[in-house]
Amino acid sequence: MSPPQEALQDTGERLLMDRPPTSREDHLNRLVHVATYDFAHAHVAGARVLDLGCGTGYGAARVAQVAAHVVGADVCAEALAHATGHNAAPNLTYSLLPRDGALPFEAGAFDVVLSFQVIEHLANPHAHLREVSRVLAPGGTLLLATPNRHARLLPFQRPWNRWHPTEYDHQSLQTLLRVHFPDVEVLDLSGDAAVVQPLLRRYRWLAWATLPVTLPGLPEALRVGGLGLLRRLQSLRRPVRDGAGFVAAAGDIRIAPGLTPSLHLVAVARLPAGS
Repeated sequence: MSPPQEALQDTGERLLMDRPPTSREDHLNRLVHVATYDFAHAHVAGARVLDLGCGTGYGAARVAQVAAHVVGADVCAEALAHATGHNAAPNLTYSLLPRDGALPFEAGAFDVVLSFQVIEHLANPHAHLREVSRVLAPGGTLLLATPNRHARLLPFQRPWNRWHPTEYDHQSLQTLLRVHFPDVEVLDLSGDAAVVQPLLRRYRWLAWATLPVTLPGLPEALRVGGLGLLRRLQSLRRPVRDGAGFVAAAGDIRIAPGLTPSLHLVAVARLPAGS
């Protein structure tokens, strides 16, 4: 039996889709994540898919509608217990990952790997990408989504999200991925004003409000501690407890080359067919 939902702690990084959004920003953030999984449908139809960092499994279940088989994988046992109890499908299994970054799968086991909102969390992204390329079959595809630092941060600034050691722009993401994948295309996630403008306003506020502890050169412990304190202060605000009045929908979000303003980057990286 899966544990009750209350056993899961909301860190701001894990989405519990069966709970109502707590704010307009939360609602819009959910739409962004759903749109990314919907974008993946065209790439995963009939494929063997690994969803890395699947969390509570809402996205793994979504792509399982069209994939041949999906493995949802995460380092959090509590999230996977929730996923098993709330987002099950006949062609979907869940796997607990070790925290050392190794993937417990055979080489070439998957046609498509999804790595959505993961790379920005990693201190060693190259190790992650080496493992991804290992478990992909020849000609396999990595779909990767990550926040666009250009929309969120001042040019010199370190991330205001305490869980993100690094955030990427187009060039830095291209450079990172091309070490492991010869064919890389980086797309933009944007949308209608109802989606984009509230998030951009939030990003701008956070960039300035966190500036003292997100300056380059400050110790990592000071950045993480200061950002944790700010989040606790924000949590004292009275939350919105239902979705009433939130009019934006997933169709208001688009993923394509050259969209502005670009909230997130969505990369399509492919291995050679003969690799």
